[in-house]
Amino acid sequence: MFGVAVMDSPVSRAFPIEGPVPADGRSPKVIDLLSRINGGCIVIPPFYDPSHEIDRRFDKVCISAQLLRQRFGQTLRNVPLALLRFLSRTEFRYGVRSITQAAPSSSTRALELLRQAKALAKEYYQLTGRPLGITGEVAEFEAARILGVKLSEVRQLGYDAVRTTPEGTLRLQVKGRCFGPDAKPGQRLGSIQLSKEWDAVLMVLLDPDFEAQEIWEADRTTIATALTKPGSVARNKRGALGVAQFKRIGKQVWKRETTRSDG
Repeated sequence: MFGVAVMDSPVSRAFPIEGPVPADGRSPKVIDLLSRINGGCIVIPPFYDPSHEIDRRFDKVCISAQLLRQRFGQTLRNVPLALLRFLSRTEFRYGVRSITQAAPSSSTRALELLRQAKALAKEYYQLTGRPLGITGEVAEFEAARILGVKLSEVRQLGYDAVRTTPEGTLRLQVKGRCFGPDAKPGQRLGSIQLSKEWDAVLMVLLDPDFEAQEIWEADRTTIATALTKPGSVARNKRGALGVAQFKRIGKQVWKRETTRSDG
């Protein structure tokens, strides 16, 4: 997959080097390093060189996907096709080292911003006793990160994310709720409007640190039946299901693994 490393002549001899050579004729740093080692040097084939019938751009895609998986763990299930296409077609000066820096950059920044937002929201609540109002955004991001669903365009009416299935595209609403151990049992989710276009709802439960604890899912038919059942003004008129009720009618699709620090 990654090509064959070829042992060339001793480093005291001249050998081909990819990329520009300094005007003073001195070898790059890596050549200087290898020159201190007794033995041959390793010539790694380029990713793409039509003149020598070398085309290993598929390897670049595999390397990029693996680097992303190493960075974000097994929860990473989808990678934008445009990103992989960019990585496969771009000529990187330093090969794999450059890909390592380029592949995760945008996602890494988003995760860092989310971490800062969570810390800020927690501190704000401790100081004021009032929520900062980022639960919905955190829930959407966590659903995308954990389940691999694709977030829809901002202000898309009716649904927040989509999931591609063999039967077609599934439109998903995402509802989030901070639900700590001392939370009131009657907590409700935000309004679920049957007049909008959506196919299922994801309920993302967060702990007081805004870290995902559980994700539940229920389809439109099940939710519609629950919302139209007589007996509750909040449920019938505002479309507000309780967290406990959603658990009864839905199915759990993800749960955070309990560690010693979680108790």
